[in-house]
Amino acid sequence: MWQQCAIQITHAIQYVVEFAKRISGFMELCQNDQILLLKSGCLEVVLVRMCRAFNPLNNTVLFEGKYGGMQMFKALGCDDLVSAVFDFAKSLCSLQLTEEEIALFSAAVLISTGQCVSCRFIKIENVKEGGHRRDLGSGLLWLRFLGRSCARISPPP
Repeated sequence: MWQQCAIQITHAIQYVVEFAKRISGFMELCQNDQILLLKSGCLEVVLVRMCRAFNPLNNTVLFEGKYGGMQMFKALGCDDLVSAVFDFAKSLCSLQLTEEEIALFSAAVLISTGQCVSCRFIKIENVKEGGHRRDLGSGLLWLRFLGRSCARISPPP
């Protein structure tokens, strides 16, 4: 199972890199900034893309040509991550976004998670909470934040 996931994630990461190259202005950034943006936002964009393969009716995701439920992925031993991913997928699917909206959302997620020098003016991953900074770019926290944000937005009519 790990091997299959690794192969799928590798393909998804390659897609995200190609996608990023098509974002207006991305290629004008210095190479270090491009790498920082990709490193900090790639997982989130992969998860947004995964939502396209998610079936909210039965809470399954298309993987290796067949639909698998949460239990299949929990066999990997990372229950919290799997639960957060499925919750996020369900929340994002409830928005019923078009392919174009998913692309725009993906671009925003990729650009907004970065800490590159060129992108400081759009940096939004840090929020103040009780006077303390909370880094939303850290794995599960960012995923849960995105999921809660999606859940608060009602689907289009």
